[in-house]
Amino acid sequence: MAYNFDLIPNRRNPNVLNKWTIYPKDVLPMWVADMDFPAPRPILEELHKTVEHGVLGYELLSKALQETVAARMNHLYGWKVKPEAVVATTGVVNEFHEVKNNVGIPQIDAPLVKSVSDNVLHYEIDWGVFKKQVKKAGIFLLCNPHNPLGINFSRKDLLRMAEICIENNVLIVSDEIHSELLLDDQKFTPLAKLSSEIAKHTITLIAPSKTFNVPGLFCGFASFPIKSFAKDI
Repeated sequence: MAYNFDLIPNRRNPNVLNKWTIYPKDVLPMWVADMDFPAPRPILEELHKTVEHGVLGYELLSKALQETVAARMNHLYGWKVKPEAVVATTGVVNEFHEVKNNVGIPQIDAPLVKSVSDNVLHYEIDWGVFKKQVKKAGIFLLCNPHNPLGINFSRKDLLRMAEICIENNVLIVSDEIHSELLLDDQKFTPLAKLSSEIAKHTITLIAPSKTFNVPGLFCGFASFPIKSFAKDI
Protein backbone atom coordinates (compact mmCIF):
# COMPACT_ATOMS: atom_id res chain seq x y z
CA MET A 1 0.00 0.00 0.00
CA ALA A 2 1.35 3.44 -1.01
CA TYR A 3 1.55 6.24 1.54
CA ASN A 4 1.81 9.96 0.89
CA PHE A 5 4.39 11.36 3.31
CA ASP A 6 4.11 14.79 1.71
CA LEU A 7 0.66 15.21 3.24
CA ILE A 8 1.00 16.96 6.59
CA PRO A 9 -2.34 17.99 8.13
CA ASN A 10 -2.50 21.29 10.01
CA ARG A 11 -2.74 20.54 13.73
CA ARG A 12 -2.61 24.12 15.05
CA ASN A 13 -6.19 24.08 16.27
CA PRO A 14 -6.41 26.57 19.18
CA ASN A 15 -9.18 24.50 20.76
CA VAL A 16 -7.07 21.33 20.91
CA LEU A 17 -4.18 20.79 23.30
CA ASN A 18 -1.35 19.03 21.47
CA LYS A 19 2.35 19.46 20.75
CA TRP A 20 1.64 22.27 18.28
CA THR A 21 -0.45 24.35 20.69
CA ILE A 22 1.38 24.01 24.01
CA TYR A 23 4.50 25.77 22.69
CA PRO A 24 5.01 29.20 21.08
CA LYS A 25 4.54 29.30 17.30
CA ASP A 26 8.27 29.65 16.66
CA VAL A 27 8.97 26.28 18.29
CA LEU A 28 9.08 23.12 16.18
CA PRO A 29 8.13 20.17 18.42
CA MET A 30 9.69 17.31 16.45
CA TRP A 31 8.54 14.41 18.60
CA VAL A 32 9.13 10.88 17.34
CA ALA A 33 6.35 9.77 19.67
CA ASP A 34 3.81 11.99 17.91
CA MET A 35 4.42 12.20 14.17
CA ASP A 36 2.47 14.52 11.89
CA PHE A 37 1.59 11.97 9.22
CA PRO A 38 -1.94 10.55 9.08
CA ALA A 39 -2.48 7.08 10.48
CA PRO A 40 -2.51 4.22 7.91
CA ARG A 41 -5.64 3.97 5.79
CA PRO A 42 -6.73 0.51 7.12
CA ILE A 43 -6.75 1.87 10.68
CA LEU A 44 -8.72 4.94 9.67
CA GLU A 45 -11.24 2.81 7.78
CA GLU A 46 -11.85 0.60 10.83
CA LEU A 47 -12.27 3.67 13.03
CA HIS A 48 -14.81 5.09 10.55
CA LYS A 49 -16.78 1.83 10.67
CA THR A 50 -16.89 1.98 14.46
CA VAL A 51 -18.03 5.61 14.50
CA GLU A 52 -20.64 4.99 11.82
CA HIS A 53 -22.01 2.07 13.85
CA GLY A 54 -22.87 4.71 16.41
CA VAL A 55 -22.48 2.81 19.66
CA LEU A 56 -19.31 3.66 21.58
CA GLY A 57 -19.96 1.64 24.70
CA TYR A 58 -17.65 -0.30 26.98
CA GLU A 59 -15.83 -3.22 25.39
CA LEU A 60 -13.70 -5.92 26.97
CA LEU A 61 -10.54 -7.47 25.58
CA SER A 62 -11.63 -10.24 23.24
CA LYS A 63 -9.95 -13.57 22.63
CA ALA A 64 -9.57 -12.60 18.98
CA LEU A 65 -7.62 -9.48 19.90
CA GLN A 66 -5.38 -11.43 22.28
CA GLU A 67 -4.71 -13.93 19.48
CA THR A 68 -3.94 -11.08 17.06
CA VAL A 69 -1.37 -9.55 19.39
CA ALA A 70 0.23 -12.94 20.03
CA ALA A 71 0.31 -13.72 16.30
CA ARG A 72 2.01 -10.41 15.55
CA MET A 73 4.75 -11.08 18.11
CA ASN A 74 5.32 -14.46 16.49
CA HIS A 75 5.34 -12.98 13.00
CA LEU A 76 7.76 -10.16 13.83
CA TYR A 77 10.13 -11.88 16.24
CA GLY A 78 9.32 -15.57 16.37
CA TRP A 79 8.27 -14.95 19.98
CA LYS A 80 5.67 -17.42 21.20
CA VAL A 81 3.24 -15.56 23.45
CA LYS A 82 0.21 -17.27 24.92
CA PRO A 83 -2.90 -15.28 23.91
CA GLU A 84 -4.32 -15.57 27.43
CA ALA A 85 -1.15 -13.89 28.75
CA VAL A 86 -1.99 -10.65 26.89
CA VAL A 87 -3.85 -7.93 28.78
CA ALA A 88 -5.02 -4.53 27.52
CA THR A 89 -3.81 -1.21 28.96
CA THR A 90 -4.68 2.41 28.24
CA GLY A 91 -1.25 2.94 26.73
CA VAL A 92 2.25 2.56 28.13
CA VAL A 93 3.15 6.04 29.40
CA ASN A 94 0.88 5.74 32.42
CA GLU A 95 2.34 2.32 33.19
CA PHE A 96 5.89 3.56 32.90
CA HIS A 97 5.91 7.03 34.41
CA GLU A 98 3.34 6.61 37.16
CA VAL A 99 4.61 3.39 38.74
CA LYS A 100 6.42 5.26 41.51
CA ASN A 101 3.22 7.16 42.36
CA ASN A 102 0.78 4.29 41.96
CA VAL A 103 2.83 1.79 43.93
CA GLY A 104 4.32 4.28 46.36
CA ILE A 105 7.97 3.40 45.90
CA PRO A 106 10.90 5.75 45.21
CA GLN A 107 12.40 6.04 41.72
CA ILE A 108 16.03 4.96 41.50
CA ASP A 109 17.94 5.87 38.33
CA ALA A 110 20.89 4.14 36.67
CA PRO A 111 22.20 6.78 34.24
CA LEU A 112 23.96 5.71 31.05
CA VAL A 113 27.54 6.86 30.50
CA LYS A 114 28.17 9.28 27.61
CA SER A 115 31.29 9.19 25.45
CA VAL A 116 32.32 10.91 22.21
CA SER A 117 34.16 9.22 19.34
CA ASP A 118 34.76 10.96 15.98
CA ASN A 119 32.22 13.61 16.98
CA VAL A 120 29.57 10.95 17.53
CA LEU A 121 27.86 10.51 20.90
CA HIS A 122 27.73 7.04 22.40
CA TYR A 123 25.96 5.88 25.54
CA GLU A 124 26.82 2.74 27.46
CA ILE A 125 25.66 1.01 30.61
CA ASP A 126 27.71 1.67 33.74
CA TRP A 127 27.56 -1.84 35.14
CA GLY A 128 28.86 -0.83 38.54
CA VAL A 129 26.09 1.74 38.95
CA PHE A 130 23.51 -0.62 37.48
CA LYS A 131 24.31 -3.41 39.94
CA LYS A 132 24.32 -0.99 42.86
CA GLN A 133 20.96 0.53 41.95
CA VAL A 134 19.24 -2.75 41.12
CA LYS A 135 19.99 -4.04 44.62
CA LYS A 136 17.90 -1.17 46.00
CA ALA A 137 14.97 -1.77 43.63
CA GLY A 138 11.96 -4.05 43.41
CA ILE A 139 11.16 -3.29 39.77
CA PHE A 140 13.49 -2.52 36.89
CA LEU A 141 11.91 -0.41 34.13
CA LEU A 142 13.73 -1.03 30.85
CA CYS A 143 13.09 0.99 27.69
CA ASN A 144 14.31 -0.95 24.64
CA PRO A 145 14.84 0.42 22.05
CA HIS A 146 15.74 3.30 24.31
CA ASN A 147 13.75 6.52 24.31
CA PRO A 148 15.13 9.10 23.63
CA LEU A 149 18.59 7.73 22.76
CA GLY A 150 17.42 5.18 20.20
CA ILE A 151 19.71 2.43 21.51
CA ASN A 152 18.76 -1.08 20.41
CA PHE A 153 20.45 -2.90 23.29
CA SER A 154 22.62 -5.85 22.30
CA ARG A 155 21.76 -9.41 23.25
CA LYS A 156 24.83 -9.44 25.49
CA ASP A 157 23.72 -6.35 27.41
CA LEU A 158 20.14 -7.58 27.72
CA LEU A 159 21.27 -10.93 29.10
CA ARG A 160 23.54 -9.23 31.63
CA MET A 161 20.84 -6.81 32.79
CA ALA A 162 18.37 -9.66 33.16
CA GLU A 163 20.89 -11.81 35.01
CA ILE A 164 21.56 -9.06 37.56
CA CYS A 165 17.83 -8.48 38.08
CA ILE A 166 17.10 -12.17 38.55
CA GLU A 167 19.98 -12.54 41.02
CA ASN A 168 18.42 -9.76 43.09
CA ASN A 169 14.82 -10.97 42.69
CA VAL A 170 13.88 -7.81 40.78
CA LEU A 171 10.88 -7.80 38.45
CA ILE A 172 11.65 -6.53 34.92
CA VAL A 173 9.13 -4.35 33.09
CA SER A 174 10.32 -3.96 29.51
CA ASP A 175 8.86 -1.13 27.39
CA GLU A 176 9.31 -2.33 23.80
CA ILE A 177 6.92 -0.04 21.95
CA HIS A 178 9.65 1.38 19.68
CA SER A 179 10.73 -2.06 18.47
CA GLU A 180 9.36 -1.61 14.93
CA LEU A 181 11.14 1.71 14.36
CA LEU A 182 14.65 0.48 13.58
CA LEU A 183 17.07 1.83 10.98
CA ASP A 184 19.11 -0.11 8.42
CA ASP A 185 19.37 -3.86 9.01
CA GLN A 186 18.99 -3.86 12.79
CA LYS A 187 17.05 -6.72 14.31
CA PHE A 188 15.03 -6.60 17.53
CA THR A 189 14.62 -9.41 20.02
CA PRO A 190 12.09 -9.15 22.87
CA LEU A 191 13.77 -9.51 26.25
CA ALA A 192 11.33 -12.22 27.35
CA LYS A 193 12.27 -14.32 24.33
CA LEU A 194 15.90 -14.68 25.40
CA SER A 195 15.20 -17.50 27.86
CA SER A 196 12.40 -19.14 29.79
CA GLU A 197 14.01 -17.99 33.04
CA ILE A 198 14.03 -14.36 31.92
CA ALA A 199 10.42 -14.71 30.74
CA LYS A 200 9.40 -15.72 34.26
CA HIS A 201 10.67 -12.39 35.57
CA THR A 202 9.53 -10.07 32.76
CA ILE A 203 6.41 -8.11 31.91
CA THR A 204 6.56 -6.76 28.36
CA LEU A 205 4.78 -3.56 27.31
CA ILE A 206 3.83 -3.19 23.63
CA ALA A 207 1.60 -0.82 21.67
CA PRO A 208 0.72 0.24 18.12
CA SER A 209 1.10 3.92 19.01
CA LYS A 210 4.65 4.52 17.77
CA THR A 211 4.62 2.23 14.74
CA PHE A 212 1.32 3.48 13.31
CA ASN A 213 1.17 6.96 14.88
CA VAL A 214 -1.98 6.42 16.93
CA PRO A 215 -0.96 7.53 20.46
CA GLY A 216 -4.23 9.41 20.84
CA LEU A 217 -6.14 6.11 20.88
CA PHE A 218 -4.61 5.23 24.27
CA CYS A 219 -4.24 1.60 23.31
CA GLY A 220 -1.53 -0.72 24.59
CA PHE A 221 -0.91 -4.23 25.84
CA ALA A 222 1.08 -5.96 28.54
CA SER A 223 2.32 -9.50 28.09
CA PHE A 224 2.81 -11.83 31.04
CA PRO A 225 4.62 -14.78 29.44
CA ILE A 226 4.06 -16.94 32.51
CA LYS A 227 0.48 -16.67 33.65
CA SER A 228 1.13 -18.02 37.13
CA PHE A 229 3.81 -15.35 37.63
CA ALA A 230 1.33 -12.60 36.74
CA LYS A 231 -0.93 -13.74 39.56
CA ASP A 232 1.85 -13.33 42.10
CA ILE A 233 2.68 -9.67 41.49
